Amino acid sequence: MRRSAALFAIASVAAGCSKTPPPAPPAPEPAPAPASPTATADAAPATPDPEAVAVPAPAEPPKVFTPVDSPTLADIPAAPLHCKVLGQNYDGPKVAVKYSSSDWSLDVEFAAGQHFVIPLSEALEAPGAGYTRVTAKACCPGYLHRAEPGKAPVSLNAPNGVAVEITAWDVADWKPDGGMTQPGGTISGRLAVAYDADNWAAGTFTTEFEYFGEPPVARAARAAAEKEAAAAAVGDWTDLPAPAGVSLAPGQKVWAAAVAGDRWSFGQQKIASVEGAVVALEGDRFTTVGLVRPMTPATDVKKGAFVAAVDHLGPQYARVDSVGDKVGVTYLSPASKPRDNQLAPDRLYPLAMTAADPGMPPYVFFDQDGRRASGEAVAVVGDQTVVVLYGGKGIVRVPSAGVVAAGPARPLKKRAKVEAVVGCGMSNSWIPRPGKVTDVLGGGVGYVVDTEPCKGVSVTAARVRPL
Repeated sequence: MRRSAALFAIASVAAGCSKTPPPAPPAPEPAPAPASPTATADAAPATPDPEAVAVPAPAEPPKVFTPVDSPTLADIPAAPLHCKVLGQNYDGPKVAVKYSSSDWSLDVEFAAGQHFVIPLSEALEAPGAGYTRVTAKACCPGYLHRAEPGKAPVSLNAPNGVAVEITAWDVADWKPDGGMTQPGGTISGRLAVAYDADNWAAGTFTTEFEYFGEPPVARAARAAAEKEAAAAAVGDWTDLPAPAGVSLAPGQKVWAAAVAGDRWSFGQQKIASVEGAVVALEGDRFTTVGLVRPMTPATDVKKGAFVAAVDHLGPQYARVDSVGDKVGVTYLSPASKPRDNQLAPDRLYPLAMTAADPGMPPYVFFDQDGRRASGEAVAVVGDQTVVVLYGGKGIVRVPSAGVVAAGPARPLKKRAKVEAVVGCGMSNSWIPRPGKVTDVLGGGVGYVVDTEPCKGVSVTAARVRPL
């Protein structure tokens, strides 16, 4: 029946026209409904989530950089790093991560001596994999050092925007005994820094990181350990009585024997805080009240006097050559080249005659464990003298009877054999050395001595004794 109706319909269309309309074809039988899944105890009917939204596919990173004032990570092209400076293009710049005592930075050198410097972080730890920084255009995070045509190179400290990501960096540990330079791992990342349309850098990079000196996190750990050790070292000397006339307050300047790490020294110090018998000084140095004496400027400074002159490097022994609005001095055995030998009178201090006197302490010679030693006497406790050994190697109590006061009782003559504590060479280590006098200064205030390997070194009488 269905087949003949279909043939009739085909024939009618082929004939082109029919006065009698053909009967309507029978309705098609409905298709069988799909079988419903068999319900189980664990299955629940599916319910559409009205909150569901379509998740767009991640955008492809751009192939080139379009300069914008404030680039984002999405603006960084998936292409090797490229720079444009003063409208000139540069491919293949050198990339390095660098650090100082307090921060990390990214250096992009696009030409010899010309580079973008991008600050990363001020954290102690290295900015490892996953670190990002996006900074809107502002003045002046980082700078651009460039050579303009016909001009000397300049650093452009100008508004710029930055987007940086460290994508991979397994930071190698710093080894305290590994030397000044050590490998630190491979860094991969991407960046965009834009000053304007003609000065920018953008793209991806991979570079080898190299430690050059102690990194911030290792330095901080060492400083904390040294601070703890210094505070503990001071604890061994808290039984010393405070000298007369000493009052302590934060911000006050004093003469003090102080320790930093395991090295002691005597000199001008500034108090940071006072906690009982322990005195914290600036620069993570520590002392105790028994090792402090007041700084009282010299009141009667005469030509030829022997004084402590406080230079930019601290107190140094000196001879007064002239007196006026400024006092002219000659430094004897200076720690380094003095900045100025014309000083204000209030920067001159007397030298102590004994370890109990205020002022710079006398230099003394004594025998320690059967060996000749020398140092600065900083306190007297009963029949003992407290001495900071030369070179800051330690601080000891020695019997006062075995201490020889520094400086001879009467002036020495030329060619006299002596033992002199002098500093020379790069190390400038203050070591007792045998030698001879080649000249007498100020009637015996100081001497010029020849020792091995120091020749013609001026030294105070306080650092010389006859042999």
